[in-house]
Amino acid sequence: MTPDDIQRFSRNGTEAYLSFLRANHLGVQAFGVVKIERLGADEPACFKLILQGNLFSPDMISIRLSPPGRDYGPQDLTVVEYDADAKSLIIEVRNQELDLEDREPREVKVVSDLTFLVGNVRNWLAQHGAELQLPQRMRDSLEPHSADAGLPLDDGQRDTVRIALGNPLTYLWGPPGTGKTRHVLAAAVVQLVLAGKKVGIYAPTNTALEQALEAVIAAAEKKGVERGKFLRVGSPSVKFAKNFPEVCEVQGLRQQMTGLQRQKGNYATTLHYRRGATVLNSVPMLQHEIGKLRGMLKRREELGGLLGGGPVKKLFTALKGDRAAWEKELAELGSKIEGQLELIRRTRTESPKLNRIIEALDLTNHTTMAAAAADLATGVETYRRRTAAIAAEHEALTNEEIQQRIAQLDQRIEELKAHALDERIKVASVIGMTLDCHIGRFLDQFIEFDHAFLDEAGYASAVKALTLLRRNLPLTFLGDHKQLGPVFEMNDKNLGLDHNHPAIVWCKSALFLDDLFAAESADALFTDWLQRPEPALRSFTKGHLKKTFRFGGNMAELLGEYVYVSLGLVSAAPDAELRVTCLHAVPSKSPDKKRENSAEVDCIARWLEAHPEFSDGNETAWTILTPYRNQVALLGRRLPQARREERVSTIHKAQGREWDTVFLSVVDGRFDLPYFTDSTNPQSGGLHVINTAISRARKHLVLVCDRGFWEDRPAQLISQVLRRLATLEEGT
Repeated sequence: MTPDDIQRFSRNGTEAYLSFLRANHLGVQAFGVVKIERLGADEPACFKLILQGNLFSPDMISIRLSPPGRDYGPQDLTVVEYDADAKSLIIEVRNQELDLEDREPREVKVVSDLTFLVGNVRNWLAQHGAELQLPQRMRDSLEPHSADAGLPLDDGQRDTVRIALGNPLTYLWGPPGTGKTRHVLAAAVVQLVLAGKKVGIYAPTNTALEQALEAVIAAAEKKGVERGKFLRVGSPSVKFAKNFPEVCEVQGLRQQMTGLQRQKGNYATTLHYRRGATVLNSVPMLQHEIGKLRGMLKRREELGGLLGGGPVKKLFTALKGDRAAWEKELAELGSKIEGQLELIRRTRTESPKLNRIIEALDLTNHTTMAAAAADLATGVETYRRRTAAIAAEHEALTNEEIQQRIAQLDQRIEELKAHALDERIKVASVIGMTLDCHIGRFLDQFIEFDHAFLDEAGYASAVKALTLLRRNLPLTFLGDHKQLGPVFEMNDKNLGLDHNHPAIVWCKSALFLDDLFAAESADALFTDWLQRPEPALRSFTKGHLKKTFRFGGNMAELLGEYVYVSLGLVSAAPDAELRVTCLHAVPSKSPDKKRENSAEVDCIARWLEAHPEFSDGNETAWTILTPYRNQVALLGRRLPQARREERVSTIHKAQGREWDTVFLSVVDGRFDLPYFTDSTNPQSGGLHVINTAISRARKHLVLVCDRGFWEDRPAQLISQVLRRLATLEEGT
């Protein structure tokens, strides 16, 4: 297909995927906030939010306030840091309307929107899709400074580095533990930097990006390359920001802008001080109007008492006064009360906090709201006493002049940000970012790299990786196509609909993208991709990493026989075996829901109770993985603490992460025939699913399954793992 054909196909696929996500309410999650904490007193305000769940990516969040039920997005805030372990998000507020100072956590939600990222891809394709091309030649020759950049590379790793640096489009394939990132990527990048080249590092996730940058920085420092040569664009994790503050985009800027922000804060304080005077004037008027409302309600209650009751009460009322007049007054009071309430609620002041009190007022809480207004007035008086000196410094300026100066400072800050980022991009030798950050932030800017690397390429979607194919940029992809591919929300049935066919560009990994250029037509491409689970890699020069430090001889031999058949996988440490345990779980009855297995849940629960060391809180110590969402839900209900600590997930969501111990709840057996666990089924990708699960375990794999059922199926990878376990058990 031509670049125009590819642009059209990819845009149609992106539009179809976006429509599907929106129609099925997918891709958007709103996380509750547990705690809000202001950090320091400087302006612009900085807040730490503790969330109820984990964000997929901090690069695509907005803050929703209720009331007023409005979302504040990237134009209103900047993400400073995100800590997935602590579920803490630190933001810098750029729009004063995003007022979190006295907000209750229940009034705030953090919204994570995948559809926003899909929309960014659509915009990129519309603007640059016709420029797409596979890199055909190296821009210039590289004189290597050393064969291994100071890293202890073996012959296979050294060969893959040479392949990466000597060819325009390369794929470096290696199973877990073969040193793709920490050795090969690091050595290749350092050699380029020492040769005076500019390098881009991309990854599909923040975790993968930071692991790559950490490896490269460590190798570069050994060769005398200073950290100022590195730039991490986007939102870093807390750990990365703490260890590499000078590398991070936002942290460096904050140091430069402190003075401007402090001056802006003083101007804002002056406006708040003056606004406080209007609050002190407005609160008595509000309380007066609430008092009138209270009087009407009290009179209505009195009339109701006079006019209510039985015959004796009514006779007494008739003797005491004019019943008809009271009935008329009671009828009129209803509309007067509603009118008074509406009059108060329509009132608007310069104080957002007072406005929220007014908006919340109703006929049942008027006493509480009057007290809240009084408390606000007390707080304002305290604030004005504390900030009177700052306000006095700007007494000669009108509000309009102060607003104008704040706007000028905002402009200077934005110019500084843009200039600082542009300058850092110019001087940086290595720039790292996620694909989403690249697509969203650099729509109108092309960074002239001499070479770019995409780590975890098998987990990146083809359509996102397409955005790297411009101006003959030499590219090296690193990954393992025997693991799971990109996250794709559309199922096979929906993908099979004619209008959804192009959405397959979101389903296939970056390693398939050369097929787009080789295909005769869009229909032929769709048919080919639907039938072929693994990439053909026709246009790539390939480098293979065969020696793994992750698996001992037994497991390396098994995976080499069943997964990495053509690779010749061997163990670098044949005696250092991955420990494997089987928890035998036989379900006694058919499950309540398909793809649930309560027997396996019970087994895991008993194991955890018997092993208190699993309650130490170390996030990377252990996890529970399963192929099915229904089992995730069942495990979460049975193990609420594990659910709160986010130790339970599908295998698909665990890609790119590792734990010391992995519990694999297989689920399938005599009541649910294998699907994602069927390693012989190319349609389900079961081989990749089970291989991914096994590869997440650094030290200990705990298989939880009906052992007898699986041992009777020798063609299955799970069966072979159990057979190897049985051999080891007999040996001991």
